[in-house]
Amino acid sequence: MTFRHSLALALGGLLLSSLAQAIEIRKWERVPMAIPLVVGQERILFVDANVRVGVPPAIADKLRVQSTGGAIYL
Repeated sequence: MTFRHSLALALGGLLLSSLAQAIEIRKWERVPMAIPLVVGQERILFVDANVRVGVPPAIADKLRVQSTGGAIYL
């Protein structure tokens, strides 16, 4: 890997890290949490374990949920 390539990767990482910011930080206490959602906007939650996600039947046809490796995509 050349110096120019390494510099480009480092600058790209800095740019991406400055664009990605947490909306909020919460501690998961191993109990259900209410997560506010905005229509048309993806939310990604990171937890320290694989979890099962429960979706109320009233919104099950309106919300897509994927969970893998401690990341939950809503």
